[in-house]
Amino acid sequence: MQRQRAISGSAVLLVAIAVVAGTFSGVAAAETRSGGTVVVEEGETVDGLSTFSGTVIVRGTIDGNLDGAAGSVVIEESGVVTGDATLGGDSIRLAATANVGGEDVNPRNHPTK
Repeated sequence: MQRQRAISGSAVLLVAIAVVAGTFSGVAAAETRSGGTVVVEEGETVDGLSTFSGTVIVRGTIDGNLDGAAGSVVIEESGVVTGDATLGGDSIRLAATANVGGEDVNPRNHPTK
């Protein structure tokens, strides 16, 4: 009888862990892309983006953080990054006014390389 309770208790614990893990799986699920040019197209939404590429172009929405390394990063006028942008690269260009971290960023007020 005690053995059945132990097995039953273990099964309940495993189910609880699976439910909790499923709840938080989207939190750390940033997409990773690499290659010569990485483009988030207008109308496309990704849940966070980690990238290692020559060029990153954001025309769509990154719902979360933009992290990684790239030779150049371009956030077009239609591009939105809802989190932080932490990038290493030679140049970052904001076309007109971009939205990064929930704030409109005007390149005339934030000079880039």
